[in-house]
Amino acid sequence: MADARRLRNLQMAFREAAYARYVAGNSVSLVGNWMQRTATGWLAWDLTGSSAWLGIVAFADLFPALLIGPVGGVLADRHDRRLLMLAFQSAMFAVAILLWLAAGAGMLGIHLLLVLTTLHGVLVGLNQPARLSLIPQLVRGDLIGPAIAINSMVFNGARFIGPAIAGLIIATFGTSWAFFVNALTYIPFLLALSTIRPIPDERHATRAPFLTQIAEGIRYVFDNQGIR
Repeated sequence: MADARRLRNLQMAFREAAYARYVAGNSVSLVGNWMQRTATGWLAWDLTGSSAWLGIVAFADLFPALLIGPVGGVLADRHDRRLLMLAFQSAMFAVAILLWLAAGAGMLGIHLLLVLTTLHGVLVGLNQPARLSLIPQLVRGDLIGPAIAINSMVFNGARFIGPAIAGLIIATFGTSWAFFVNALTYIPFLLALSTIRPIPDERHATRAPFLTQIAEGIRYVFDNQGIR
């Protein structure tokens, strides 16, 4: 009975037009994101043959997102989350195009790859809080739980699908084509974000200074084991 109710709630979440468009675009974009991570790792190894460089590039992609995340959280609290996502996703789209063009022209050396990967990591860190906190503004209150569950399933599915597709493309056509396909995956999500109209956030909390909010967010994370 409980399983049937959960399934029904998942189906009802997809009946929310804005949320359905968000999930469709987000799914494609996340697959592309994991394609890019696979392609950058492969290219780092192909360029250098060094496991150290492979680790450095992976670190450059992931660590900035963790470091800059609190800043993204404060921005998501203060500004329109949909517009923030449009800005950050557009910037990541530009990075993806640069990776494709540089790789296709044979100009993507290890140092440029490191710079673009780091920039992508920073943008992910700024974007992620808005990406997660926008979901409750796309569905009714009783469907927030199922909507978040769907988002988690999409993310975990993309972690498997993206690298598999990237591997096939790299083996068949080359690394630059993996970057090209990744760039294309941003387009559906940007179109979805351009058309959805989130439910207004009615909270009117008193805003602390920007740096104070960042410090409070970091302190909250360290004080809650469930989040860590």
